Amino acid sequence: MLRAGWQLRDYREMFGQAPRIIAAVLFSKIWVPLGNTGRARISAFAPMPVSPGLQRLFQGAKQ
Repeated sequence: MLRAGWQLRDYREMFGQAPRIIAAVLFSKIWVPLGNTGRARISAFAPMPVSPGLQRLFQGAKQ
């Protein structure tokens, strides 16, 4: 998402990604909210629905 912010020149997105990158390094092994896209405009703690197509891909990867 940092790269997407850079390409779009979306400074809010770029600056919003900095704490997320640090938190990801520290906490990603412990807990990640289900379906969260990681955008800076969405709370880092908010779970989001996973699309049915993506759910099928995950289920296929488990097998």
